[in-house]
Amino acid sequence: MDIPYPLTEKDFWELRKLNYSNNPVLIVLLDSANPNIDLDAMDTIHKSFGAEMYAFHYFINKLGKIYGGRPEQAMAANITLLMSKMFNGTSAITDVNADMQKPMDSLGPDSVFAANKIFICVEGDTLTDGLTDGQRTSIINLSQDIASRHRNIVNTYSLRELIPQYKNFGDFVDMNSLRSDINRSIVNMYDDLPSGEISYTFGSRKLFYDADKPLTGNDIKALKTYLTALSITGKSDTSAYDLSTYYAVENFQKIYKLPVTGTMDTPDFERIRNLINTLNYVPEFGHYYRYLKYIPNNPLHNAANVADITKNDIYLLQNQLNGIKYTVEVTGEYDEQTAAAVSAYERDNNLLVNGEVGPATWQRIMNSTVYTFTGIINLENPPYAGPEVKYIQNQIKKVQRKYNISAISLSGKYDTTTSNNVKKIQMMNNLAITGSVDEVTWTLIDGF
Repeated sequence: MDIPYPLTEKDFWELRKLNYSNNPVLIVLLDSANPNIDLDAMDTIHKSFGAEMYAFHYFINKLGKIYGGRPEQAMAANITLLMSKMFNGTSAITDVNADMQKPMDSLGPDSVFAANKIFICVEGDTLTDGLTDGQRTSIINLSQDIASRHRNIVNTYSLRELIPQYKNFGDFVDMNSLRSDINRSIVNMYDDLPSGEISYTFGSRKLFYDADKPLTGNDIKALKTYLTALSITGKSDTSAYDLSTYYAVENFQKIYKLPVTGTMDTPDFERIRNLINTLNYVPEFGHYYRYLKYIPNNPLHNAANVADITKNDIYLLQNQLNGIKYTVEVTGEYDEQTAAAVSAYERDNNLLVNGEVGPATWQRIMNSTVYTFTGIINLENPPYAGPEVKYIQNQIKKVQRKYNISAISLSGKYDTTTSNNVKKIQMMNNLAITGSVDEVTWTLIDGF
């Protein structure tokens, strides 16, 4: 294969510092979590986190061009630690602050996941978009090439399939179909994964609402993502076929002149596939451009009248912070007030608080929205779930000490804990003590 390696003689000492004990048995696919980022930028970010060089073995850009990173005989960087740094502490690491001090290429119990694997990273964010045709072809060809040279390779998995909490490869990638193409086999309807979960091929089974035992699976999560892409949204982002999903499917069927059943069957899957394949689904905001942090004596800034909108990153960030009620002066500099606003956002959204904007923080901030009152939220069984509930819970967390609230739920479900906290806030503000969020209570909580 024609694989251009970007390494030059200046990288010689970096290569010497790697651990050459890799004996690959799995190929692992993941994405950069950025809609538009090149290998040089990723190399810079990974080094800023303490890696000796780009953390993975290959990088595939949106055109399908393959770049070599680490030699296949070298272990990848500490993936668990890398994810905790890039995704602001959302990994399973128990002591993030202590782990932050570890070198990314050090050996130890927490680096074992990187062993015996070859990692292929693709440009993009598969939580919001799919692979390009070029990327899919390159993944298949590269994986087959790797397997032909390493007789112990067993299979190809996404990072998400191995460690579900990382959510990387996203909902727009049908891993069963991709895996079958790599292995030159018939597409499996489902695969048992090393994580103990099952991966379903989208459209391989009828999806329906069962109040007693709701169906769950990655194919249902994909369905919800596709419906959202078509501007048909429910009030749940879980992997369960819940009542909200049932109503969203009914709405989809009404709009596209299908039998209105609330159940996804073969004609429904065919229609939604055709729609998604022709949909130019791109994130609303500008692309991530660079790692942003406050440098007191030499702040990062945007040049005046920059034509390339992707390089107006600080202006975009500051305007978005104002839009989601983290007020800053729009200066075009990543100054102290901007870092403080980012820290406040991180604190309110259970992220690692450091006032810095990496790719994951950028995505979270840019995809944040200002929620408005759309209807009374009550305590129900099963509990109502949705992003507006998570917003209410985060707002309550801001005033936890003020209202002497002992327990906080951040589940995104309107549970008993949240209802009791609302009652306490209502009582201390002379409102009707209902435990429900009506328009008056919403206005109060929204103002925290």
